[in-house]
Amino acid sequence: MYKLFILFGVVVFCMACEKEITLITKPAIQLLTQKEWILASYGYDENRNGNIDPSEENIKDCEKDNSYIFKQDGSGNIFDNDLNCGNGISDHTFNWQLVNNETELDFVFGRASILLLTEDEFIIYQETSNGNGILRFIMRYRHR
Repeated sequence: MYKLFILFGVVVFCMACEKEITLITKPAIQLLTQKEWILASYGYDENRNGNIDPSEENIKDCEKDNSYIFKQDGSGNIFDNDLNCGNGISDHTFNWQLVNNETELDFVFGRASILLLTEDEFIIYQETSNGNGILRFIMRYRHR
């Protein structure tokens, strides 16, 4: 009886200590529009490992400071910032929208699937056929 009482006390104690974990995530539109995004990396994922490896990287030095601003009204801006790629145009406007239950982004480069969208990282991709199967073009953005 004494062991049963102690066991009951331990169970009650453990249940009282159990904390409810609540995962709070922001809506995709809020994550996308709260800060400007900087293009960090892009290229074809030739080995299909889900990352852009150094040998697959296509970003130019003049693109590494390009910023993208997504506004809540569905408009946006791209800025070349300090390192201009030589076309003489330092900013561009575009329209965008989240589609397919917020799993895809339709904007400058056409429709792209959202691989990851968090407070700090934004990764999208487009898939094309290259004759040997599906090839994934990945673009990764971060905040300043």
